Amino acid sequence: MRKFIAFLLVFYLTITQAQSTFSTDYFSFNCNCTQNENYYNPKNQSYNYSYGEKNSNSGYLLAIRKMLYRDKAKQKDYLLSIKNSETFSYQEIQFAGELAFLAEITQPNAFGRQIIFFHNNIAYTIMIVSDKKDVLDKLYYTFTNSFKFK
Repeated sequence: MRKFIAFLLVFYLTITQAQSTFSTDYFSFNCNCTQNENYYNPKNQSYNYSYGEKNSNSGYLLAIRKMLYRDKAKQKDYLLSIKNSETFSYQEIQFAGELAFLAEITQPNAFGRQIIFFHNNIAYTIMIVSDKKDVLDKLYYTFTNSFKFK
């Protein structure tokens, strides 16, 4: 019986940790991580956030920048200019109800996914990174299912 209770306690603590919510003025999402950075960069007028997963070499980087492009067509043109720069190979997706572009990034011992999009005249750049592909897949799934706008 003690082993069963210990198992339930460990299981509960694992679930509780995985459901930590991080929140800013712009978004919230769930992860088992700690906040590493939260600062404003006046040079490029962006808010920058980074979060590191507690039990792996993985994390999230988010940059948010208010833009003057209020017209949806101009926002899409801006995103297309990034896509067409051929920095990465982007595919068009829907993310949190917005048109977005997703890039899969693979380096030796490093994997990432970059998501770029607009929401309420704010440009978002999100990087999810890990040293293991299967961990990246899990982080991406959790992030895309828990991310919410404020």
